[in-house]
Amino acid sequence: LAQHLSEVASQSFSVWALSVANKLLHGVRTAFRRGDWREHPAWEEMTLRDDSDAEENIRVPSQPSRYVMSFLFSACCELHHAVAHTLDSDAILFVKELCTLLLQTLTTFLE
Repeated sequence: LAQHLSEVASQSFSVWALSVANKLLHGVRTAFRRGDWREHPAWEEMTLRDDSDAEENIRVPSQPSRYVMSFLFSACCELHHAVAHTLDSDAILFVKELCTLLLQTLTTFLE
């Protein structure tokens, strides 16, 4: 009985995780499609030096996109709501998969 309940709980968590991931990713994709994610970027100038002391100035983002931060915060809130006191391997796999999907989404929009 305990094994069966564990399997059912794991399956239920998977259904929930997929639903939450789709909802969160939809929000990020919608924001990226609108194009306003490029507004008000925060950039910093950095100077790179190589072994021959040649310098090159590049601009890099100084903080993550507010859409990415909102996505990650929402994911944390969902996890806290569902498994705040019982973070198990299923929840850790969910976070890993969610981050992988976010990176794929960002890569798609940056190409």
